[in-house]
Amino acid sequence: MEHSSMIQAFYPHQTLLVTGASGFVGKVLLAQLLKSCPVKKLYVLLRPSAGRSAQERLLVDVFSSPAFDEMRNAHQYEGGWNEWISKRVVAVPGDLLKPDFGIQHKHVIRKLQEEVTVVIHLAASVHFNSPLKDNYRSNVEGTMRILEFAKGCPFLQVFVHTSTCYVNSDHEGRVKEDILPLSWDTEELLAAVHKMIELRDNEARYTHLDVANLEKQLLGRFPNTYTFTKRLSEALLIRDWEKALLHPEQSEVKFPLCMLRPSIVGAAYQHPRRGWIDNLNATGGMFLLCALGVLKCLPANPNLIGDNVPVDTVADALIVSGAAVAAAHAWGDILYYGREYNMMNPFFNRITRDLQTPYFEGDFDDFRRLPAAVTATITRYLLPASSPLKRNAVMYHSGIKKVEKAAEAFHPFSYHEWVFEQNNMRKLQHLLTPEERNVYLLKTEDLDWRSWTHYFFYGIARWLLKEQSGKSQPHQGEWNTFFRVSM
Repeated sequence: MEHSSMIQAFYPHQTLLVTGASGFVGKVLLAQLLKSCPVKKLYVLLRPSAGRSAQERLLVDVFSSPAFDEMRNAHQYEGGWNEWISKRVVAVPGDLLKPDFGIQHKHVIRKLQEEVTVVIHLAASVHFNSPLKDNYRSNVEGTMRILEFAKGCPFLQVFVHTSTCYVNSDHEGRVKEDILPLSWDTEELLAAVHKMIELRDNEARYTHLDVANLEKQLLGRFPNTYTFTKRLSEALLIRDWEKALLHPEQSEVKFPLCMLRPSIVGAAYQHPRRGWIDNLNATGGMFLLCALGVLKCLPANPNLIGDNVPVDTVADALIVSGAAVAAAHAWGDILYYGREYNMMNPFFNRITRDLQTPYFEGDFDDFRRLPAAVTATITRYLLPASSPLKRNAVMYHSGIKKVEKAAEAFHPFSYHEWVFEQNNMRKLQHLLTPEERNVYLLKTEDLDWRSWTHYFFYGIARWLLKEQSGKSQPHQGEWNTFFRVSM
């Protein structure tokens, strides 16, 4: 039975506020919204940088990305691309880590709240082993601040929160598409985290070992501070929704909550460009380090399922799940959507081992033999902006140590296997028209992992390493070329 378009019925009337739009997923989300899912208005929360306003950052740091090449080329008429995009997307100068985003004038916040009807919260720290204090500020305090903003939006239809499937990584085996109980009471856990941060701030009074042991005890079975803080942010969101259900007359929560839990995000499967990638977090970083010869083997058990997901399927899931939850008109609802593929269409780690690609062979050998090129690649893509290596590339060996630590941080995911349920995600497919199913990639069974992995390698060479002499886009016949990565 045919049904009308849920997407087209919902989004053209909505004003969105998106956080984290300058990130990898954020760029793809904006590109898909602008191309396939027109909205009434689109606000993007961005910190101004030295010498650049938020709107200038939006044009330079976001919309100059290859993710927008197709649209940019289509709008090179009188007035040009900048004029076209500036009419559709507005940067809100603000910092998610500050109360009221650091905006001094209350009337500015209030005007924004009067307009915004959908919040999509993407901003987060994805550094696995950053200090607890840093990841707590970004992933917990930042989430609570955007929630406080949302509570003041009288016409809000849905709050979409981007989490991770690893919020339940303290459990084994098959993991339900739900929130599983923590070993601590949420309020007690929050108090313990505050105490831990206080100890960190006064570390001179304690030995480093004491503080590290306390932090390890606090994390429990969570592999790192990233998964722990993402789980805590979910718990605090749910705390507010539970209060709203128990005492609706006292609650400011008058909208449903949608949580998307992607796994490890990798290169694009289909849009904006096949294989497109603009960062080397997680899997992409490991691929490149092996190609550079920095890592002698890819840290993964080839017989286990790898939790990888293309970036465009995450962006599409955010769009579709947000509309679906809003359409249900159940303000107290919390719906979880898993965005991984290890049940219906598993990606085994051995696919990477067995796939043999030309892109890190041949001409790339010349790149690998250039110490300056290797150093520049590592310092540009694999180290935080605050690293002294950004300012002093001579400290190459220190960078290698950081890289090795990054590989170690990846071990809990590449040597462990979970099976994540995603029943709600499958239900979303039935809400789309046949035409929309070709636009929004939700169906897990349709993904060809061998092709995707091959394009992943191509994307690293094409968009990150800027390889001009390498081969063009991959073809089936090229899959037998040897790729020097062992497991």
